[in-house]
Amino acid sequence: MSVELRPYQIEMVSGFRAAFQRRHRRVLGQLPTGGGKGRLLGHMGRAVSAKQKRILIVAHRAELVEQICGNLDAEGVQHGRVQPGWPMLNYPVLVGMVQTVSRRLHKLPAPDLIMIDEAHHTPAGQYQGMLNAWPDALVLGVTATPARTDGAGLGDFFDHMVQGPSTRELIDQGFLAPYDYFLPSPDFDATALAMEGSDYRTADVLRAVTKAKIVGDAVQHYAKHLNGRPAIAFCVGVKHVYSVAEQFMAAGIAAAGIDGTLPMAERKQRLDDLAAGRIQVLTAADVVSEGVDIPAVAGAILLRPTCSVGLYLQQVGRALRPKPDGSRAIILDHVGNARKHGFPSDPRNWTLDGSKPKDAVKIRTCDTCLRAFPIKDAVMIAEQECTLAEDDPDERCPILNPVGGVRGAISEAVVGELEAVTDPWTWAGGIDPARAYGQELQALIARAQSEDHLRMIARARGYHHRWVGHQLRARAEAAQVAA
Repeated sequence: MSVELRPYQIEMVSGFRAAFQRRHRRVLGQLPTGGGKGRLLGHMGRAVSAKQKRILIVAHRAELVEQICGNLDAEGVQHGRVQPGWPMLNYPVLVGMVQTVSRRLHKLPAPDLIMIDEAHHTPAGQYQGMLNAWPDALVLGVTATPARTDGAGLGDFFDHMVQGPSTRELIDQGFLAPYDYFLPSPDFDATALAMEGSDYRTADVLRAVTKAKIVGDAVQHYAKHLNGRPAIAFCVGVKHVYSVAEQFMAAGIAAAGIDGTLPMAERKQRLDDLAAGRIQVLTAADVVSEGVDIPAVAGAILLRPTCSVGLYLQQVGRALRPKPDGSRAIILDHVGNARKHGFPSDPRNWTLDGSKPKDAVKIRTCDTCLRAFPIKDAVMIAEQECTLAEDDPDERCPILNPVGGVRGAISEAVVGELEAVTDPWTWAGGIDPARAYGQELQALIARAQSEDHLRMIARARGYHHRWVGHQLRARAEAAQVAA
């Protein structure tokens, strides 16, 4: 018995095997949120255990352990649990939370392969203690975001990375949902927030979101854009979780909070309630940000500003699973995370060395409908899609018919497909700027007809800022020679 893998998952499994055959000891698999990393763990568990090898699979949350066990069950793999209340049976495949495994290292048989779910947590001390206890074991980690919270890479912990398709590719193939992105809280300002470690200080964030009246905004915009459809609101901490839930309930919207202090059975019940429609909005801290399989919610409500691109992508990814009715996901970004990290489907240059900081994303928000998109595409979208009357002053497209000579935001009538709104790479002709190499990379550079295009390539690939100037000088010299 086995679960049928998608084509890209089959390619990733082949990549894992090839990497180990080339004597790589620690291999990392990168696949966007919703791409099916659990299926990969289940498949690898079946394939490796069939060769009479011992496998240990670890995660950092109880919900993730449950999901891993479910994937192993689907593959017909017998397995034991390293978990309080479970007998220590001698199964060749064991699954457990890293916290429990770390306390039982001396009781467990040495594994041939250690698999790590949400492997961006590997730098943590408990993971390192476990790996140091079994230095001869091969290691396979999977994650959607192969970077630490400070943006540094995982090259100190893995020696090879196998990348799956990008978020954009999964959307185009129908494995993830297309989305509309909104920035409905222009009064929120994260620039003055103090740092604590690699992210904003929680106390300062909580004061800032309260001052900006984001909770009330979230209720209003949920009613406007989601109107009863299931959504998850990502909050600053436990106190904020339940404060936001109360605001939704006061407005007649069925809501409940969830946090890591709740018993697992109660956390599962609240997720089940969201799936069954008994609640419409689930407010959460970090407990459902990563890994956990949740219902195909229609929207993500971002109420927590973060410096971590990984946390941001994990949160918005919760809403990108395909919907039964084929509808688009709605992202309500009340704290402007997209201005810092870009849109969910933007090209990203994942490497084991870490991605270099990118320039701030320039985004324009419609004053009427609050939809967000790259500022450079405003005129193009308006010219192609706006249907407002040109001769009626009450129905005027502020881009094509600016008042007072200033081009403002696009009107509510400017709507369209995701590509036109959030994809500034149309000129690239489908070439992935983060992964292109050889002749494909040269073709991408040749397609770049402006300095802005070259800067986009440089940001996507993490090039030094002088690369753009070098390209421009080379083109000028070539033009002189041709003349």
